[in-house]
Amino acid sequence: MSQKEGARAYGRGQGFSRPVPNYHLSPAKEELRKKILPARQKLENSGQLSGRICRRIFSWEVFKHAGRILSYCPVRGEADISPVNDYVSRRGVLYLPAVPPVQGSGKESMRALRYGQLAPGRFGIPSPPPGNPEISPEALDLVLVPGIVFDKTGGRLGFGSGFYDDFLKDCAAPKAGVCFRMQVVENVPHDLKDVRMDFIVTEDGISETKKGG
Repeated sequence: MSQKEGARAYGRGQGFSRPVPNYHLSPAKEELRKKILPARQKLENSGQLSGRICRRIFSWEVFKHAGRILSYCPVRGEADISPVNDYVSRRGVLYLPAVPPVQGSGKESMRALRYGQLAPGRFGIPSPPPGNPEISPEALDLVLVPGIVFDKTGGRLGFGSGFYDDFLKDCAAPKAGVCFRMQVVENVPHDLKDVRMDFIVTEDGISETKKGG
């Protein structure tokens, strides 16, 4: 199954089980998540907006010069950057996240695996086979990061699992939050463990964040 087919199957509830995240979030973060997530899933022109986002990425100099890119398989109304992923995969440098259990410890951590035939991974999200080559955070050139809410200082709110924050804490590559304009708010509550984005990509353009804000 291709990356795009996997995303479509997930969105229709076919082929993959729907994840039901049950992570503890602060009341302020939970309020934002409950407000933005349903609104994102109801966007009627998400396909058109996703196309504009892809064009922004294709024309971005940082993207043009990146050799090893960690992207994502869009699910649950996330901006669909499948055309970007398809282009990168033809160059043989696309990596996608996978969250398998760590043997022997009972803990879980995110891994970046080389793109390949997708199958249901953790939470039902399409992921590459677990035996595919893995890349370390330090070796990446660019990371395209999904999320539910972002702000202009690089703040990001996901589902509260901390997988991305834990993976990206040692990543020096540019980290770009990819989202629709309606997902960008004035302020996302920030914890010390939260990793801020360097750029925000929306249908309106790509802006460098003010991480000191």
